Amino acid sequence: MKKLLLTLLVFFSLQMKCFANYNVVFTIDNNYWVFTMIVIDSIVKNNTSNSPYTFWVLETDIPDKTKEKMKKIVKSYGQEIKFVRVDTGNIDKGKFVFKKIPRVTNVGMVRILIPEILPKEIDKDVLYLDSDMLVVTDLKDLFDTNLGDKHAGMIINSKQIKEKLYDFKYGYAGSGLILFNMPKWRKDKMSEQMLNYFHENFDSFTCPPSQHDECFPFPDQDLINILLERKIKNLDKKWYNTVYRSSYNTPETECIYHYNSNKKPWLFDYDATEAKKLYHQYWKNSPLSKYRYYFAAKRLYTMYVDRAKSRIKTYKTFLKRIKSIIKGKSNV
Repeated sequence: MKKLLLTLLVFFSLQMKCFANYNVVFTIDNNYWVFTMIVIDSIVKNNTSNSPYTFWVLETDIPDKTKEKMKKIVKSYGQEIKFVRVDTGNIDKGKFVFKKIPRVTNVGMVRILIPEILPKEIDKDVLYLDSDMLVVTDLKDLFDTNLGDKHAGMIINSKQIKEKLYDFKYGYAGSGLILFNMPKWRKDKMSEQMLNYFHENFDSFTCPPSQHDECFPFPDQDLINILLERKIKNLDKKWYNTVYRSSYNTPETECIYHYNSNKKPWLFDYDATEAKKLYHQYWKNSPLSKYRYYFAAKRLYTMYVDRAKSRIKTYKTFLKRIKSIIKGKSNV
């Protein structure tokens, strides 16, 4: 009997070792926690391999009460979520310059530091995802990708992009999905290299929109592409499908959708594409469904305020013209 129990114990121990724990990371502030949870919900719903996940949320200002909500939901999935409060001061030199730049946020830049922030014990590939995504298939095949001697796996969308400050002649990858080769990245100190390059070219990465021609248009993405030139494993495009066209229809072959335009699904605009309908279908069937009413009401309020401002502006212009006409006649 003892031999049988020992055999079973050894067997299950080996099975647990073979059963990889997948780590998925998000870098967000409190404005994006609901949408991050929708991504997590979509991952779990399509986890047909029953793989165990640990979701890492690197954040700057999420309240403890909200964290408890998120933990409760993820626990109900039988998965784990961990939070790491990050200080972005070492990225922008404590100047908070990104608050004035709509192209990127402080916490968005944290993605370049993920391998250094996560515990050193995590030495397997780690997946970073933006929070405006939807996963519609099992991620096991993505995690099984052999990165070889490449520092990261990404999707190279363009063969060549030439910006004013840099010629990306070896291709340009979107930074919304990054599969980190943790040992290789840490060994070559890529986070340190990126931070140093960023600080050396600080003005070019942080100039205001009015000087757009004199700076990198996509700070975090440009930085990653520059330092990872010829060091990226080009992943299958099915893992990173950008959704930005109103005529877009959802093909069954895609695995991840990235709603990377300014027309986010939670803005409830009139651009009701198949991809956005799919997003709302997932949202409606998730534990976050009640928040759809909040964001719908918020959108409705914004629309009415915008219309009111527009009308007020029109009335003011009309009054100016009337005054001008009256003044002109009085001078005759």
